[in-house]
Amino acid sequence: MMSSSRDNWERLVAAVLKRDEIRQLCHQNSISTTSSDSPRTSTSSGDLSRILGNILKRIPVSPPHQPPLISAPGLEAGKNASGPITRKLFSASLWRRKPKDYNLGQGLVGIPEDHFGLGSFLLRELLVATDNFSNNNVVGHDRLGKVYKGRLADGSLVQVTRIRRQEIEINLEITSIAAAHCNVLRARGFCFTQKEKLLVYPFMVNKSVEFWLRERNEPLPPLDWPTRRYISLGAAKGLAYLHYSRGIVHHDVKAANIWLDENFEAVVVDLTLGEFVDCCDNDIVFPLKGTLGHIAPEYLATGKCSVKIDVFGYGIFLLELITAQRALDLARLADDNGMMFLDWVNEIYKEKEWKVIVDAELQGNFIDEEVEQLLRIALLCTRTDPKHRPTMLQIVSVLKSACRLAEMEAEWFMDDIGGDTLERQYVEDFALDKLQAAIEDFSDKIISEDGFNIIYKGFLDGSPVAVERYNSQSLEYYFEKELEIGRTCFHPNLVRVIGFCKTPEERLLVFRLMVNGSVESWLRGRHESRPPLTWQKRKRIALGAARGLAYLHEKCEKKIIHRDVKAANILLDENFVAVVADLKSAKFMDHSMTHITTTVTGTIGHIAPEYLASGRCSDKTDVFGYGAFLLELITGHRAVDLLEVADEEDRLRADWVKKNYEEGRRKLMVDNDSGAGDFMDAVVVKQLVKIAVLCLEDDPDRRPRMSHVVSMLWCG
Repeated sequence: MMSSSRDNWERLVAAVLKRDEIRQLCHQNSISTTSSDSPRTSTSSGDLSRILGNILKRIPVSPPHQPPLISAPGLEAGKNASGPITRKLFSASLWRRKPKDYNLGQGLVGIPEDHFGLGSFLLRELLVATDNFSNNNVVGHDRLGKVYKGRLADGSLVQVTRIRRQEIEINLEITSIAAAHCNVLRARGFCFTQKEKLLVYPFMVNKSVEFWLRERNEPLPPLDWPTRRYISLGAAKGLAYLHYSRGIVHHDVKAANIWLDENFEAVVVDLTLGEFVDCCDNDIVFPLKGTLGHIAPEYLATGKCSVKIDVFGYGIFLLELITAQRALDLARLADDNGMMFLDWVNEIYKEKEWKVIVDAELQGNFIDEEVEQLLRIALLCTRTDPKHRPTMLQIVSVLKSACRLAEMEAEWFMDDIGGDTLERQYVEDFALDKLQAAIEDFSDKIISEDGFNIIYKGFLDGSPVAVERYNSQSLEYYFEKELEIGRTCFHPNLVRVIGFCKTPEERLLVFRLMVNGSVESWLRGRHESRPPLTWQKRKRIALGAARGLAYLHEKCEKKIIHRDVKAANILLDENFVAVVADLKSAKFMDHSMTHITTTVTGTIGHIAPEYLASGRCSDKTDVFGYGAFLLELITGHRAVDLLEVADEEDRLRADWVKKNYEEGRRKLMVDNDSGAGDFMDAVVVKQLVKIAVLCLEDDPDRRPRMSHVVSMLWCG
């Protein structure tokens, strides 16, 4: 099927090249054919009832007579039962917004009261700003119409897209996506009247990449090679943000839709064709839309949409950036040589004939190794099978790092988001006497202990190990669970199970020793001889923990919910790489399930409100726990202590955190031992606070997935 899809794509491109009547369409650039676990806590029983009472008072309860809202779990069940869902229902449920009839007095109906955060402009404001849409103010064209430069009454510069046809539908929800990322352009506002449809954006001083490649005036120099490579990274970061933080497919990735600010920072624009999709769902079917030459073969053949169609478009965009030619012009050149387009590019790559394909205006001023890298990425992005294309996060990683692409390709299959589930791991069955010798017959070298087990430090075959000894045979269930997870799940950010020993008297698990202990030991009770964690280390720890949880949720044979995410359960290796540990309380779920109901377990302060109230457990339960862990990482205090402080101000904890940070009360928010003070430290703190607030949302549907958190930390 995939081979025929590529053939269909190539045939379509070739047919367009040979039909004069379609060439006029090509100049318009875009086409759109629409048509029973024991609970355990770390809080004393004397405080427990008061804290629980305060938490439960905050859980919203709907009046009995109100009908329940459609939730994402219910929607998923409906999808499985009834086939593909409609775009309208999917968007509304995903973002928990139900549009209301609303009339601005300008003929606009059906837009929510908050306009998705967009400003509503009067037509006369924009007429004045653009000098009545003067041709002197035209700065470009896009799929929707002409783009005009304008100056608002407050003096700010904007660019106004004048949509040429009233019947074109605009999804304001996607157009208004908050610019939490500098590489995505958010609309400032809109004006819809009986005669005009206008979208208002911040002004991009350096116009589009297409302008610099093919439309600039003669006095302007071409984009130099370092700038082109910088643009490739910026565009990749913007798309990665859309895919994994927002669940949006752009649908039309090309040079005309990558604009440049005053520093030539690439910004992804024109989300008007975008669609909300689950970034792990490849079975959603949408009407065909996009730009000829940039449309992925599987989407062209079947209409199936996933984030990988944007990856294909990005690969074609890279070829534009390297060659300065349109995709269809390159296809024509390949056809003149009797070859299919991408086969021709691959042949040039193999022969390393860079001058044949690199923009002649650069006059050879480029770095061969970097051209080779971008061409290789372009070829990987345009593979026939979308499963074999990298994710945008992986592309960002390659472009940001100094490592060789071949090494990164090998690691992609281990990645927590893009890789495939690994085979079962070999876990050795050790003899009891060997382990007794390793830990000196259960000596006093104890790392930690609780009601379940004691963990000893030892040496096995010369390597340091941690040996977990279960306190009684009655805990067989937990022993078997940790052993099963160790056999089936392997990831750099999960604690590694090396072996086990099971006898009538003993239950032992052997782990690789994390020499730097737990995050908790560095935040609270740290010895004076040990320096505090820097903010860059804290960010790397946050990223590592997020990657481990994302792997448990999305890439294991069964979805695994940790249920006790906290600083004490995040361990650090010799390089301060964070690993998620202590999976004895974990719950297994089928990936098709949205939640399960089970006995509440975990640590007070880290337990999600819906789980505490009803026993409903899902991956979003861990997201809440992760948010509480971030607060530990930021403040150095236990999450339950912060819960009590927030309660004294009669505020929800997430609101309290956000308020204190925004009002500059850093002494309440930031760990005094952290040494935070410079600009980069402040940037990290702000980013971690923002993510913590998102993860601590009372409504689980409004919390991000852990893979989204990974992207926010990686691309931020």
